[in-house]
Amino acid sequence: MGVIQNFDAYTVATTLEGKTQTIAQGPVASQEAIKMLGTNGGGIFNANSAHSFENPTPMSNMLQMLLIFIIPSGLTYMFGKMVGDTRQGWAVFATMTLLFLAGVLFITDRSRRETHAHKIWS
Repeated sequence: MGVIQNFDAYTVATTLEGKTQTIAQGPVASQEAIKMLGTNGGGIFNANSAHSFENPTPMSNMLQMLLIFIIPSGLTYMFGKMVGDTRQGWAVFATMTLLFLAGVLFITDRSRRETHAHKIWS
């Protein structure tokens, strides 16, 4: 989906203003897959997926957000299969869903309230 994959350390480019710019590169595509499956860290550029080389298109962003929800959901079902009772997996999934929805409702409520900063700058 447009993610770079090479073994170059840096590329030095000249901007339109005539200044030089150092562009970091590396094996980003292969590391992104590991980052998504393991949810372990900020990625090769240490900016999670905010860096345009790690998340270059809206489609890749949507896929990544979908995977963030699908992978843990699938693991709850797998847990149920491993312990021999899929109802336990569904119970863990239901608990995760309830906690997520409670968090969304709490954050939505807090985001809609007027803060002290709003009063100062209005």
